[in-house]
Amino acid sequence: MKFVVNNKEIDNSLIKIRTFNFNQHWRSENVTNLDYELWLDYNVLEQYYSRRWEDNIADAKQNTDSDYELDIQLITNNYPSLNSILKQPIYYSQLIGLLIEQDGHDMLLTHFDHNKESAESFYLNSFDTIEIT
Repeated sequence: MKFVVNNKEIDNSLIKIRTFNFNQHWRSENVTNLDYELWLDYNVLEQYYSRRWEDNIADAKQNTDSDYELDIQLITNNYPSLNSILKQPIYYSQLIGLLIEQDGHDMLLTHFDHNKESAESFYLNSFDTIEIT
């Protein structure tokens, strides 16, 4: 995992996730908006979905929405197993991107500490671009 702020690599332990109002304007004083890049290992995806994937697939099969891009990708890819997705991330990059768009905030909350406030922390409040490489 790699975390970069203003072209400088930062210790991952300083990452905090804004719990509420994610993706909304931060109204507190003395908050500085910074551009950042965060490279997550696929184990973050695996940890998040390991207990959810089968239920997500069952729900998608039972409640398919033909206008919902994630459902379309699941159908197109024949409801792949989580193991298949993790073994072939480039092949499934569009599907992974949609999963992160849908569940990214929860995934970040699950992986990073968000309870202890610290002046030394970087609070992530949004993500704009998702790249799968």
